[in-house]
Amino acid sequence: MRRENESLRLSLEKLKKKHDDQATLVFELRNRITNLEVTNSRLIKKLEKTQMEMKQTLSIFTPGQQRRIMNAGLHHVNWAEEDKAWALGLYVVSPKAYDYVRTVWKYPLPCKSTIHSTLQKMEIKPDQIIQPVMNILRRRRRYFEAVCHSSRRNCHRS
Repeated sequence: MRRENESLRLSLEKLKKKHDDQATLVFELRNRITNLEVTNSRLIKKLEKTQMEMKQTLSIFTPGQQRRIMNAGLHHVNWAEEDKAWALGLYVVSPKAYDYVRTVWKYPLPCKSTIHSTLQKMEIKPDQIIQPVMNILRRRRRYFEAVCHSSRRNCHRS
């Protein structure tokens, strides 16, 4: 009987040790879960802030430009007339500036062939300014003025 008691006592000690080890593990895992929840909460807030900033940034671009920005590998964009007219306005003022803005700044603009085909479709008279381009430029100016005014940044009007 003594042997049996000794055997039971040893088994009990092993079980207590195992229980203590598992309790320690549970405690450590709970702490780790708490830390991960805090980290997750921070990351969610950071993601929401980034998404809000991205939405504000993208708001200055037209839908066609937004598609081009969000899908970098996209080679064909169905540009709206506004996009074409805006790019045409820049191209007419300075083809070098157009190339610089498109290639160096990576600003989403229709390619030159799109501008040329748009230009061929327009009725241009020597004594008239290209009206669609001027309309776009006026709308863009009003938009940027509104953005500058609403954000209360130090924006300069030209």
